[in-house]
Amino acid sequence: MKLPFLFLISLILLTSCTDNRKECRLAGTYEFILPATLSPAQEIYNIGDTITFTSSFSDMVYDEHTDQIYHLENFKFDPHLIIREISDTVTNEAALEDFEVLVNEQTNFHPFYYDSGSISFVGEYAYENNQYTLTYQFIPQTTGFFLFNHGSTLLNDRQHFEGRCSNNVNNATVTLNDGGENNIHLLHESPNTHYNEWILEKPDKRFHKFGGFAFRVKP
Repeated sequence: MKLPFLFLISLILLTSCTDNRKECRLAGTYEFILPATLSPAQEIYNIGDTITFTSSFSDMVYDEHTDQIYHLENFKFDPHLIIREISDTVTNEAALEDFEVLVNEQTNFHPFYYDSGSISFVGEYAYENNQYTLTYQFIPQTTGFFLFNHGSTLLNDRQHFEGRCSNNVNNATVTLNDGGENNIHLLHESPNTHYNEWILEKPDKRFHKFGGFAFRVKP
C-alpha cells in the first residue's frame, strides 16, 4: 500500500528533526541552577532596613538534570521577583507596594502590574564579559509577614545552546543563600493553608527552587 504523499513528507521532517544522540533519546528537562544571595538573611527586619539581592554567575552554567555544565551565551533567563503578605487567610499579591525597590537605572528589571492586582518585577540579567549579574535592594515601608520569591520564568524554554538535545525543554531554578533554610519554618505561622501545608508538603519544589525566603517586618 502506498503511503499518502503528505504523510511521507511529515515523516521525513520528523525524522530529520529528531536528535538521535544516546543522551537525547528520551525527552527531558534541563534544570539550570542559578546561585543568588539575600543579605542580611534575618527572620525579622525593621521598617527602613535595606535588604540586598544579588545573583552573579558565569555563562558556564550547571545543569542538575544531566550533571553537566553548558555554555549559555547571552541566554534569556527572564528573572522575576514577587513579595506576598501571608499573615491572613487571603494573600496580598501586591505586597511590593509596601517596599521601596532600588534597581540600577541601566538594569532591565522593572515593575509589572497584572490585571488580577498582583505586582512583580520582571526583566533580564545584565550579561557582560561572560558574566550574568542582577542586583537590587528592597526596603520595607510597613510591618507584616512576608514571603519573598525570586525565580526564573524562561519564557522561551527552547532556547538553543551548544549540546542541547532538541527534544528537551529548558528550566532554571534559583538557589538562594547556597541552599540555606531561608526561614521556611516561619510558614507554619501563616494561617493560610497554601503556605502552612501545601508548600511544606514539597518544600524543595515549592519553596527552595523559587528562591523562597520568609520574614517578618516590625516597627
